[in-house]
Amino acid sequence: MKNKKKIGAITFHSSYNHGSVLQAYALQEFIKREFGKHFDYQIINLRTERQKKYYEKSYSLFDIKNNAKNILLAKYKPQILERQKKYELFIKNKLCLTDEYQDADSLAKANFNYDYYLSGSDQIWNYTILDFDWSFFLEFCGEKTKKISYAASFGPKPLELDELTKNRLKDDLSKYKNISVREIGSANMIEEITGENSAEIHIDPTLLLKKKDWDRLVGGRIIKDDYILLYDLKANKNAYKIAQKLSKVYNIPVVVVKENAKMNFICKNFIKKYDAGPIEFLNYVKNAKIVVSSSFHGNVFSIIFEKPFLAVGGKEDYRIRNLLKTTKLMDRAVYDEDDISFNDRLFDVDFDVAKKTIEYEQERSKEYFVKALDIEGGYYE
Repeated sequence: MKNKKKIGAITFHSSYNHGSVLQAYALQEFIKREFGKHFDYQIINLRTERQKKYYEKSYSLFDIKNNAKNILLAKYKPQILERQKKYELFIKNKLCLTDEYQDADSLAKANFNYDYYLSGSDQIWNYTILDFDWSFFLEFCGEKTKKISYAASFGPKPLELDELTKNRLKDDLSKYKNISVREIGSANMIEEITGENSAEIHIDPTLLLKKKDWDRLVGGRIIKDDYILLYDLKANKNAYKIAQKLSKVYNIPVVVVKENAKMNFICKNFIKKYDAGPIEFLNYVKNAKIVVSSSFHGNVFSIIFEKPFLAVGGKEDYRIRNLLKTTKLMDRAVYDEDDISFNDRLFDVDFDVAKKTIEYEQERSKEYFVKALDIEGGYYE
């Protein structure tokens, strides 16, 4: 057999965010499973100082005295620090990483010898967020390298483009051999930038793995009794109020896994599980009575584990809207508690169409990689 070719992927693999870490793991495992006979796969371990500082919580006395957010969250410091340790253990033990690099200059000097460079999924092309770096457009690679993307995203809403940024994006995108994005909004962005309808749309990497693949990570049930899981990243007041109303109507406690000082007054009676790492997060989704989430990946994993869920803001966020339309689950999108009928149907979700749709999309993704990775004869395992 010929020597294996090499794929170097760059993505949000080290963000202290459940969806980011898990999508990096999922794409890695999918490539290994489907194409491992032909390719070795590594994640290029870019961890910028800006990103590190963003995810480090400061609990110094100075901050506590002068920062209202930290005053409210200081008592949860041990839980949050424990969660960070769990993220680091997952990143270290579950991901195939290169040495660590801090910036584009260090990447350019690394002399990588990959046959293909891959811009992985998540909002890596959303240049407005703090995690962003132009390295996610593979600017550090040589001119003749083969660049592809898979389910890359520009984020939840259309971005305004100044001329300088548009020209840089157009130049970067023109150097990709194949482009795959995660939702129609990102495809529209590329058409606006390049003037060409050149991007294919594919499902998030987390949907490339099967439920049984995720089950292997989950372990035994952590919380024995029924609970409502609330997963919200950006202080969506409606999400908190919906969880609160569900708890009152059905007499079931709410478990919340992401701290937010702005919503502290609403969630004071919720069960705080701020120490949840990626594996615990999966466990809480899998075993919830119902999931309330404004997060894209909160809704993704609800679908994977076939859990009743409410996608808060699902019509407004085009990442979630695209997901729900694709899986024929738009009826789970709500804006506030007035959109909810509190009856038994709330817990009765038919996932049959979603499962068939996901299986079809998994095959489409395989076919995309066969083409993008130049696999002769369309062969894949």
